[in-house]
Parts: sequence; C-alpha cells; structure tokens
Amino acid sequence: MSLSIDLYVDYRSPFSYLVTADARRLVETYDIRLQWLPFRIDLEGAYGGQLEQRRDRDWSKVRYLYMDARRIANRRGIVVRGPQKIYDPTIAHIGMLLALDASAGVFQRYHDHVCLQFWNRELDIEDVSRVREVAVQAGVDGTAFDNALHSGEGAARSP
Repeated sequence: MSLSIDLYVDYRSPFSYLVTADARRLVETYDIRLQWLPFRIDLEGAYGGQLEQRRDRDWSKVRYLYMDARRIANRRGIVVRGPQKIYDPTIAHIGMLLALDASAGVFQRYHDHVCLQFWNRELDIEDVSRVREVAVQAGVDGTAFDNALHSGEGAARSP
C-alpha cells in the first residue's frame, strides 16, 4: 500500500519549482504517492509587508532567499530570476487543480511549463489568457478552466 504525502506548492516560491525533480525521484524510488496541493504563502507577512514597506532587514532576508534559490538552481542547470512584483497565484493555482483533475501527465506538463516560464519571466501568472493557454496546451479542458475561474469554485479550492 502506497504512502500518501501532501506536497504544497506556491508558484511564487522558487523552492516550489526547485523541489519538482526531487519529488519525482521520491515517487520513482519509493512506494509513495504525492498529493500536490496549491498553497498561498503569506509573503507580505514573512518578508515585511508590501514592497515599499520593507525595511533593510526584510530586504536582506529576501536577497538571501533568492541567493540560496539561485545557488540550488545553478547546480541543476535551472534559471531562477526573481519576480519583479508580488504576484497573486490564484489563477495559476486554479490551473494546477484542473491539471490534477485531468488525465495522467497533464499536471506534470502544466507544472513544468508554469514553473519554467514564470521563473524565466516569460509568464505572468496573473494573466488569465496566458495561464489558460498553458493549461489547455497541457491538456486541461478550456471550458472547465473558464467555469472554475468565473464560478468562484477554483478560487475556493485554492487556499
């Protein structure tokens, strides 16, 4: 019987991107099943409020976080460029939930595209049409995406 492990992901966190390969290796190596779940990190609370409210100490924490993330990413040949604002991950998380509900392989394609494009500054995760495009290309039903977005159901499932 497989052990189920919850893995929380916030697409705004570089560590949610960097953990992907390790998480997949765990599944391949051990008898476990990962339950990928969206999670909204309280970035403002953790790092001193909105950008203009942060003190030097808060900025030092953020710089060290990204220095550490880039160090890990460089070892793996991955690009991590710091975002230029604090994004709302709700739309990307709705796409994630729908990709998880879809057939096998859809989530992996969706997750990989969102992470790669977002951390290369090629995807604005607040842009509904672009996130929808990535989701549909991965195999998510476009109508289901639209319904989840506009009904409020998707946001309710994405904490």
